[in-house]
Amino acid sequence: MESKPWRMFANAMACLAVTFRECNGNQNWIRSIMSEMFNKNILSDMGELTKFVETVAQSVSVDEGFSIGEMRDLLISSRNLRSGYISSLTIPHGGTGWSPDGRQSTVLSDEEHARPLFEAIKHDDLRAFLDTDPEGVTRLPVEPE
Repeated sequence: MESKPWRMFANAMACLAVTFRECNGNQNWIRSIMSEMFNKNILSDMGELTKFVETVAQSVSVDEGFSIGEMRDLLISSRNLRSGYISSLTIPHGGTGWSPDGRQSTVLSDEEHARPLFEAIKHDDLRAFLDTDPEGVTRLPVEPE
């Protein structure tokens, strides 16, 4: 199955956080970047878009081989996307726990409730899945806090 551009973007921007505070901060940072990109109309100016991607790329980790050019091309292919079409959410979690060395608090995954979410993403059926108000999935505001 061919990857959809939004799915590649979601994979590139996904993060695994070790605390709720870190997770909220990361999600707010991503929403802030997207808001700036749309508000300043960066997608319509190739020079500004390239500078934007290069700047953001210095602050994120992505899969090996995911180049600046591919990031730029992905954003260009998403040119008609607007912030109102984007949903931010947290996956179901099972509370908190501790790292194996006992030194860090961690957020535990709830695989039973997360699996249907991942299946909906895999089968490009996320909108219908979210319309069912699935247990454990928290939708976040579109605009940064």
